[in-house]
Amino acid sequence: VVLHRPSVAESAPEPGDVFELDGERFTITAVGSVVAENLLRLGHVSVKADGAVTAALPGDLNVAKGRLPLPVPGSTMRIVAAESADPNEEST
Repeated sequence: VVLHRPSVAESAPEPGDVFELDGERFTITAVGSVVAENLLRLGHVSVKADGAVTAALPGDLNVAKGRLPLPVPGSTMRIVAAESADPNEEST
């Protein structure tokens, strides 16, 4: 079961923002055309840690190349706008 507690954002995720999963941070490199709608309406996003600068599919959220942590019960995910991200923390 996934508990979805959306907070309505003023804008959609975009490259340069930060995707965070259980405290591990990844810079967003590409955003598919339906990511914002899927997040808001369904609480769903497909994250690919391949560093692609163009999303292959409309629902893809691409982040810096790396190994994503495996979500477990109690995991938290958030997307932070680039200007809100802590500049003292490095993205993975």
